[in-house]
Amino acid sequence: MAYVLYDKTAGRPIKKVRKLPTADGTIPKDLDANLEFLEVVELAKPTFDPETHRLQSDNGQRKNGRWEIAYSKVALTDAEKLPRVKKKYAGYRQSGFTFAGKQFGYDIIPQYNGIMIGMQAGLPVAPRTVEALDGSIVTLATNDDITAFYATGFAYIDELYDLEHGEISQLDIPVEVNDGPA
Repeated sequence: MAYVLYDKTAGRPIKKVRKLPTADGTIPKDLDANLEFLEVVELAKPTFDPETHRLQSDNGQRKNGRWEIAYSKVALTDAEKLPRVKKKYAGYRQSGFTFAGKQFGYDIIPQYNGIMIGMQAGLPVAPRTVEALDGSIVTLATNDDITAFYATGFAYIDELYDLEHGEISQLDIPVEVNDGPA
């Protein structure tokens, strides 16, 4: 059981103690009339989601001869969310992005910039094949398939950048996965 030494004149606790300062655990009889020991009582804590909120205690208040501490849930700031997000997505970089039911590494996108330039110039660049992380080959049969593949890959790279650089505006929104060609 914990106590606070409360100053009645100042209207605030002076010190928090784990036990009363007497051998038998009673309130000292020679205590200054302006001081009193109050038992610390922590009120029920609300339920909360630690991914989005944290508990915050008030400073307590003198009530019914006790020192009551209440808790409330407070939304996390972006700075408080960042370590949680980095932990949550620790394996995100290794898992890559999903396209056509296969996983692709982030490093595949820069390799195909030349193909995108050709497409932008109106050249027929399809069909193309891309190798998934498991070694399987996915065929991008049309220029639209190639565009969808790049859009999915670039969305993944943007999300990685945001996570790595602390820009967490869309923490709870996963990267949308394009199913790609059937």
